[in-house]
Amino acid sequence: VNAQLMVREDELDALRETFASVRDLADIDLNVGDVVRADKTKPFHRFKVTHKRKVLQDGLAENLDLEPGRGGEELEAAQWHAELAKPEEERPLLLDCRNWYESEVGRFEGAKPLNTNKFHESWPKLEEELEGIDPNQRVLTYCTGGIRCVK
Repeated sequence: VNAQLMVREDELDALRETFASVRDLADIDLNVGDVVRADKTKPFHRFKVTHKRKVLQDGLAENLDLEPGRGGEELEAAQWHAELAKPEEERPLLLDCRNWYESEVGRFEGAKPLNTNKFHESWPKLEEELEGIDPNQRVLTYCTGGIRCVK
């Protein structure tokens, strides 16, 4: 679960208790950020609720066939690090599929960021990065939660 919440400080313990009482949330590690005063700080620049047909507007066809197992191979952490530890001439092409601001926070050494602003920009950027690349070239991608990499 990746989410951002603003909770009154006096209600934080109640939130923790609520999470602990929900089986799928019981092991969530809450990363509590700065304590701010709600009367002094707006946590979000604006509040807007809209209905969307898709949670993430990816720009892909509605009937896109995304069969499980047809995508790339998922690596365990040890396999990932072994790939990155190879001599430079043997290393795979490493693509950071996160948004530009996520990539700015930090990325794997040698990773090429896609520098997207929005999720739906990922696909044209990936095509651009892969243009002219040998089809046998090993390519590793990573993102924040897996959606951009899996699709």
